[in-house]
Amino acid sequence: MGQRRKRVVQQALDLCMAAAALALCGMMFWHYVLLAPCRVETDCRGQGIGTEQLKEWEQRGSGEALGVTGMAGWRIQEQETVVSVSTGRRQRAPVTAVYGDMELAMPSKILDGRYGLDGDGDYCVLSQGLASHLFGSVEVAGECVKAGDQRYIVAGVVENQEDLLIIPAKEGKVEQIAVSFAGRMGAEAKMRQVMEEIGGR
Repeated sequence: MGQRRKRVVQQALDLCMAAAALALCGMMFWHYVLLAPCRVETDCRGQGIGTEQLKEWEQRGSGEALGVTGMAGWRIQEQETVVSVSTGRRQRAPVTAVYGDMELAMPSKILDGRYGLDGDGDYCVLSQGLASHLFGSVEVAGECVKAGDQRYIVAGVVENQEDLLIIPAKEGKVEQIAVSFAGRMGAEAKMRQVMEEIGGR
């Protein structure tokens, strides 16, 4: 009789543990589906969207109701010769001009410094490849580079072996837009609404 009771108790404990594990998995799944932040990107070439439309939309505060936590718009420009002020080394690199949250535009691991492209400062971000060509190192935050007749302070270096220069976009059209939402649920539909409000056709 004692052995039978032990088996029943053990089976009950096993069932409770399995139910708890299942409940935990369910809660994690729903957290991922409903509450986990997500990033949605869309191509807006040819739609006439520029930094002015993005600024106006942000100032209206429409994003709060949709759970928008960040936005970036960017375009890839012509290649420029980028010159290190301290070493004199130079390298041709494509230039990406970003309006808004640079981390949303180029989600990469930061190797040195920070993302730091606000529209008010003359800061840039270098790829790992470009930093190595110009300085022989990725630890170059605070160094200066020149592209064309513009001088930039390096805010940070991101993990990317290609040669890339990323600068703030103070004006002009954008080709891609990325928006981060507080939760995944309905994010694609919300992104369509964001684009309609901004003025994308």
